[in-house]
Amino acid sequence: MKQLIEQSKKIFVMGHDNPDMDSFGSALGISRLCNLSEREPYIVIDEYNESLQTIFKQAKESDNYKFISSEKAISLAEADSLVIVVDTHRPSLVECPKLLEICEKVVVIDHHRKVEEFIENPVLAYMESYASSASELVAEILQYMSKKKSLAK
Repeated sequence: MKQLIEQSKKIFVMGHDNPDMDSFGSALGISRLCNLSEREPYIVIDEYNESLQTIFKQAKESDNYKFISSEKAISLAEADSLVIVVDTHRPSLVECPKLLEICEKVVVIDHHRKVEEFIENPVLAYMESYASSASELVAEILQYMSKKKSLAK
């Protein structure tokens, strides 16, 4: 994952449409993971429900995250861009299905049981149905990556 992030000029992070706390939180976590590799990803989000209103506003005002619409993501995306999908593995549920068509490198991080409809040919899939949330999986990755980063210093 670290290598994919470091080798990508543009990185897009997205969860499922109509995101919940898990989808949004895991997208924020992946964004921070990219920052550890000195990359600034775009978090693709079009709409959010009332339960995310406060945390979305705080995240946006913090200037630690770059939020863009699906339309903007499509205009920026290139074949060699990296897309990291969190909290779903179904192409019909992602925030911007068109990104999956444009970008050749896709990573899937999900805690749901695998179903027949699955994002085709991801370069990396971290799917663990034992996990309570995608955020839990992202926290594990962050913990591992930040330990490696501190050991390298």
